Amino acid sequence: GHPVTLAGRALAPRTAKRVSALVEAPVTAFLSHPLVAWVAVGATLFGLYPTGLYASILQEHWAHLAMETSFLVSGVLLFRSILGSQLGRRALPPIGQLVMIFAVMALHAVFAAWLLSRPTPLAGEFYASLRAPFVPDLLADQRRGAVVSWILGEIPVILTVVSLVVRLTRDDR
Repeated sequence: GHPVTLAGRALAPRTAKRVSALVEAPVTAFLSHPLVAWVAVGATLFGLYPTGLYASILQEHWAHLAMETSFLVSGVLLFRSILGSQLGRRALPPIGQLVMIFAVMALHAVFAAWLLSRPTPLAGEFYASLRAPFVPDLLADQRRGAVVSWILGEIPVILTVVSLVVRLTRDDR
């Protein structure tokens, strides 16, 4: 929940100041707003896969790395908005944090359901051209991947809920 704090402690003082200035910049505050961060996570999922952009991204290694980076950055911004603090106070009240967690769960569920219900595999031509002998059925493999993705995607959400419950319990004392 606080990668910048960790980086600040590990980096040289001058570099840590630059990172801190970047984190405190107005654009970062905007991108860390809970609704903006949630939309960014949704856009990375639903802006890449259903649009066919994913098949194009697979053709270029740099584009695939950029896609993975966008997933990481949007996820960090989202969880910073839920777990992080701004100017010494929570970014969201406890009920807002829980609502955001359930909104993230909804994104994962809708995406997994969409992926499971597809009649054809995503980027089927690309994956068929690989002729991977250990994947005889691309659609069945995609469906297994959707279930695994859904489960693995919920692990950070569950950990966040546990963290919020611990935090709220401490605050009540």
